[in-house]
Amino acid sequence: MESWYFSLLGGVSVRSHSRQLEDLVGKKAGALLALLALAPGRMRSREEVIYLIWPEVELDEARNRFRQVLTRLRKQLEPEGVAAGSVLVADRTQIGLAVGHKSDVAEFQQSLRSAAVATDSRARAQHLQAALDLYQGEFAPGFYLDVLLIERERLATLAQNAREKLAALGAAEPLPAPLKPITLSGEPMARLVQVIPNAFFGRQSERERLALLLQESRLVTLLGPGGTGKTRLVQELLADTDIQGAHFVSLSSLRSGASIPDTIVSALALPDSNEAALTRIQAAFADKPTLLILDNVEQLVESGGPVAIVTLLEAIPTLRLLVTSRSKLNLAAERIFPLSPLPEEDAVPLFCERAHRARPDFALTDQNTDAVAELCRRLDGLPLAIELAAARSAVLSSAQILERLSRRFDLLTDRQRDRDERHASLRAALDWGWCLIAPDVQQFFAQLCVFRGSFSLEAAEAITGEFLAIDYLQSLTDASFIVVEGERFRLLETLREYGLEKLGKDDSDALIRAHADYFLARATEWRPLLDGSEF
Repeated sequence: MESWYFSLLGGVSVRSHSRQLEDLVGKKAGALLALLALAPGRMRSREEVIYLIWPEVELDEARNRFRQVLTRLRKQLEPEGVAAGSVLVADRTQIGLAVGHKSDVAEFQQSLRSAAVATDSRARAQHLQAALDLYQGEFAPGFYLDVLLIERERLATLAQNAREKLAALGAAEPLPAPLKPITLSGEPMARLVQVIPNAFFGRQSERERLALLLQESRLVTLLGPGGTGKTRLVQELLADTDIQGAHFVSLSSLRSGASIPDTIVSALALPDSNEAALTRIQAAFADKPTLLILDNVEQLVESGGPVAIVTLLEAIPTLRLLVTSRSKLNLAAERIFPLSPLPEEDAVPLFCERAHRARPDFALTDQNTDAVAELCRRLDGLPLAIELAAARSAVLSSAQILERLSRRFDLLTDRQRDRDERHASLRAALDWGWCLIAPDVQQFFAQLCVFRGSFSLEAAEAITGEFLAIDYLQSLTDASFIVVEGERFRLLETLREYGLEKLGKDDSDALIRAHADYFLARATEWRPLLDGSEF
């Protein structure tokens, strides 16, 4: 069998003893190879791979594109005379890279593991230097799939840590470390999510209360709709708090909760073993107080995520879990920490700082103060919406942005190349949570968008005519689409406008009439009380 070597650090190329492939027939082919070459011998679900590489394409069309890319890669890696499946192993449900092929990523990580177990400083330094010699640049540059970006950040952090360890041994100069290190038994933590180097506003009380809750509970869910800044709050908490034994793992690319243990093993670069992933995690965390942050869990709530989380907690008594999600896990051990939008006193400085980045001459003045404050109010204090609006300051005044908020979903997009696709526009952020709601609950939510301000359960039942209104309101509350205020419910204006887009004109007209009839009838009932004739 011809053995291939996959170079992924500093560029993507493939070579064997007799050939080198520089042209991988397009970006998607390169992305597929980079994904598979991370772990030769590991099989991935075809559906998972298809979704990761073509997330915005209809499933049938995405499957067709996948088959075309696979055919082209086979022609390059398994030409005539080479046994089919000797490089790319694929069946109707799975795909992977055959065992026996190598990559610079695997060798880089193996050198780091060898350094970790080396018994003397000279050997440790040699292994660290070997790892750094392999690290020729960031992983898979030019590819922007979520799963590859996460791996890029993880490997960059491992390289940074290796340089610092080598410097401590007197063999190299360390790179500057912009973040306060978080340690696990003296070893730096591998951060798996890119921390955006910009200012953070507010949330001091939330950070303090969240830190306290983590001391009291083994499972805390940081809950909020898309764009409220859940991930960023956790990053700030870790940067500002001396938390020992903390690990951060993003699950945004997963579609099955059963894959959580494997993802943890991969993300933390645990030593290779034939044992099950859960057993390896148990061994790594045995008798060590550990905080594991699982980021972006909402898409796993209905696909085994809660079961996997309970299993982790039962198997590792010293483990605490902080979960960020748009949906509750609905577990007995779960403590909910709802994250509200920013108050105006924090939202306005956030807008001004981001606007100044987009347009260096931007400043808050007597002329634009009211417009900026109104913008933040109409954007419900959602940090993502505020940042996207501020980015428009490059070409629009604050008053012009405010005027265009009637078309906020067309306006609030961003061209930043390093922004997660789910947060590249306000619509994309809401679409991610919307697709996790059952169709009948989606329809019910769209109907509720006829309400301005708060409304009662009785009004929701009467105007929508929905027999299951109580259950649907519970589902929408659990999914962060509705805010509960005492005995009443309220929709953020941004979510309300999003829901109105989902209504057809006929449905909208009928709901407006039902809304008017309902409150006209209530007004008739209340009139005697209002004019005092009953007293």
